[in-house]
Amino acid sequence: MADWSVFCRRHKKKIIAAAALTVILAGAATWLLQLANTGILSGVRVGDVLLDRLSIDEAATRLQREIVPRFASPVAVFRIPGPDVTVSAERIGLAVDCRQLAEQAYAVGRGPGLLGNLRQRIGLLFSDYYIPLQYRVDRPAVDRLLAEIQSATNQTPESATLSLNADGSLRRTADQPGRRLAVDAARDRITKGLQHTLYQTIELPYETAPAEVTTADLDEIDGVVSQYGTRYDPADRSRSANVELAARQISGRLVKNGEVFSYDQAVGPRSEKNGWQKATVYVDGLPDTDYGGGVCQVSSTLYNAVLLADMEIVERSSHSHPPAYVPVGLDATVAEGLIDFKFRNNSGHNAYIIARAGGGYLTVYILGHMRDGRPRVEIIRTDYWEKPFNTVRQPDSSLPPGIEKEKVAGYNEYGVTTWRVRYANGTEVSRELLAKDVYPATDRVVLFGPQADSKPPAGKSRAQ
Repeated sequence: MADWSVFCRRHKKKIIAAAALTVILAGAATWLLQLANTGILSGVRVGDVLLDRLSIDEAATRLQREIVPRFASPVAVFRIPGPDVTVSAERIGLAVDCRQLAEQAYAVGRGPGLLGNLRQRIGLLFSDYYIPLQYRVDRPAVDRLLAEIQSATNQTPESATLSLNADGSLRRTADQPGRRLAVDAARDRITKGLQHTLYQTIELPYETAPAEVTTADLDEIDGVVSQYGTRYDPADRSRSANVELAARQISGRLVKNGEVFSYDQAVGPRSEKNGWQKATVYVDGLPDTDYGGGVCQVSSTLYNAVLLADMEIVERSSHSHPPAYVPVGLDATVAEGLIDFKFRNNSGHNAYIIARAGGGYLTVYILGHMRDGRPRVEIIRTDYWEKPFNTVRQPDSSLPPGIEKEKVAGYNEYGVTTWRVRYANGTEVSRELLAKDVYPATDRVVLFGPQADSKPPAGKSRAQ
């Protein structure tokens, strides 16, 4: 043994040279053996399919013949909440590029690097060279399947709610988080999972869908900060339906501390599709009919409740004529996409809106934190004035002589200044100017039939 070690040390260089020569000769022999092979080298496989000495076309045909029939069976099972989904190749557009795999097999031992080629060819003397099967799925097909799975398995979260008991106390309902399929992650898991291997179970990922309003959001809300009510005519069914729909749209809304609430956004587009009916609206001061007539009564009622809750008014506009359901100066008109009522919750705590409408009564409640030291708020109006409208007479040849017909009803002109006054311990501590509103008059227009032989005067007269 010692003699052998001594021999190796003395002839180390010769031994290394001999080993290298052996490798080179083996490689050369392999090269010569394969040199006459114009097809895929012996021992090259794509998956479990041996492609010895086949041309690219022949290899592609063999792969097509042996691999594609496997697609007839279900290729995967998707594990989801509820029953698993068995997936066929057709359902996800599964395919394999046999030509590309054949070209990849042909390239073994024929690359641009001489040493790399030699290494691959020598390796084929001892073991097969495996190229993994490469499947691909059709993304639109996968997305369609995922959309079906979403529809069947997603769970919509339920927000926490507050409601009022008959005695004015609060009733609470906790939130229920939902569940939704993580579509991007699911698609990625399917694409990668089926890239090289079929007949497997893939668990699709889901994520928690939090409720829009959580139980924690409502923890500090402990009472009714303010409320305001108005009346409407239940006999006007279309307008009443709109008032009640608008009330439902804003009821149950959380307004977080510092957040700006948009009434127009909360109520949404006023269209027949969204459940709105045609009722009286005012356009340029004149009556008309359109979808959503009556929503201004809800915005005005909300405006007054917000004033009494001592929250900041961000945007508010008066009507062209004062409506009958609130005192002059206490209205808030809206026009979809043009005029909005907005307020900011600057109370220091979250607030919650409850609106009730039915039987001709509309009430809006602002719920919040009943902190100590909250000032008492009163809304007062000063500098009120009213001027009568003018009457304009216009001849109309379509009317018989002496016959009159009202074309446009007249509206008086009004003006008022509105203040928000705060009291502490019965003493006024601040007075905030809210608005100086002017509601311009609209002339009353009367048509009359002119006399045949005379030219009657036309013009304005002051209504009494």
